[in-house]
Order: sequence, then structure tokens, then C-alpha cells
Amino acid sequence: MLVIFLRLTYYGWGFVVLLLFSAFLATSIVKRFGKKERAGCVTWGYIFVILFSLNLFACFLSLALLEKSSTFFTGKKYTATVVSVESYLSTSTDKDGRSSTTRMYTPVVTFTTLSGQQVTKVDNVSSSESPAIGNKITVIYDEKKDELQELSFANIGLLAAGLFFSFISALLIIGATRYAFNKDVKPIFNLLLKVLLWFVFPIAMLLMATGLGWYVYQRCMHGYKSDQPVWVLGICIFFTIMLVFGFVGYAKVVLISKKGKAI
Repeated sequence: MLVIFLRLTYYGWGFVVLLLFSAFLATSIVKRFGKKERAGCVTWGYIFVILFSLNLFACFLSLALLEKSSTFFTGKKYTATVVSVESYLSTSTDKDGRSSTTRMYTPVVTFTTLSGQQVTKVDNVSSSESPAIGNKITVIYDEKKDELQELSFANIGLLAAGLFFSFISALLIIGATRYAFNKDVKPIFNLLLKVLLWFVFPIAMLLMATGLGWYVYQRCMHGYKSDQPVWVLGICIFFTIMLVFGFVGYAKVVLISKKGKAI
């Protein structure tokens, strides 16, 4: 057994620490409400699985976020030129088991670093539309690590989503820890509620309205997917309008409840 522990890597030791920490929290939580209810091994097992999954998700998300975002902080910004395009087939399966295949395109870009080095690399962002040769895109490149990140809304959105879910996971872990140590969890609950009311719901409505509105704009102005039925366009227009009015109404209700007066 000692040999196994000695051979563990840093990730292995981290896994063991998460197991022990989750088991400790589960035991403390069961002891707290076990006085009023007969909490057995099954209850402890459910709580342990939930806590361990949450801790594992938070750690992996944080590590992935740190790895992906490091280039944005350590690299330099360059304007790159698309010199060629690579493609591959992406297959997805819906809930009914039906699969669909989409061809994805990834640009190959070239640029010159501050040290005068000519760099040609495959971009880290793919899309279903092939970029034109000669297009200019902004990239962040770390010359020491030889890593490239495109400075795009997709990458920034992924980083923002990762930061948000890391924040939520951290709050849940803090709340569980406070509950295990018989501390007041109301501040954590109130903070989570404020995050949902002030960020999650309005941002979700804005993103949906933006996505539908972009489809309507591309369909009407550039003939994007013009082979689709007209009723699809009508539905998108309807829900775009509803989401915009819904966002305005929601913002008014939230601000009224916050300030105690109409805006």
C-alpha cells in the first residue's frame, strides 16, 4: 500500500485529498442532522457522492480554466493572416438517437512575432463556415510555450462561462463546509440568489435574444440558410421580440424590488 502512495503523482494526491475532504464533509453533515433523523450509510453515500462530484468538477474546471487562460495573460497580441483552411467532420447525436454530420473548418494563420520569428499555426477555433483566405484575425501567442489563442467572442465567452461556473462551484463548496461546521449558510444562499437574479437570468435572456436576432439578420440580409421554411424565420422573429420585451420587463421588476420605486 505504501508503494502505491509513493508512486502517486500530484494529480493522484489531489484525488486522494478530494476523497478525504468529501468524506469528512459528508460525515460532519450526517452527524449534524442525524440527531433528528436516523441517517445511515445510504444517506452518507448520497451526500458523499454529491460533494465529491462537486469538488472534482470544481478542481478540473479550475485547472482547465487556468491552462486555457494563461496564454491570454502571458502572450502577446498579433494580427494574423489566414493562409489555408483545414476541415474535419463533426458528428452529433440527438436525444432520439439520430446522428447528423457537420463539416467544421479551422483556419491556419501566419504572423510575425516581436522577435522577428515567422509563425504558422492552426487556430484553436473552428466553425461551420469556411474562412476566406487572406482574412485578418487577432490572436494571442505565447512564444515560450508556443501556444496560440484566438481573441474571439467564442474564446472570451468560454472563459467567462468557466469563471462563472467556478465561482458557483466555490460558493456551493463553501456553503457545504459552513453547514458541516454548523455555521450560518444564509449569506451564501443570499449571494447565490442575487447571482441568479442579477446575472444568470438576464444574461441567458440576452444570449438567446442575440442568437435568434443574429439568425434573423443573417437570414434576411445575407440569405443564410434560405432553404429553411419561412415559418422558422417567423418563430425566431417572434421569440426575439418576446425575449427583448421580457428582458426589459424583468429588469424593471428587479430594479423596482431593489430600489423600492419605479424606474
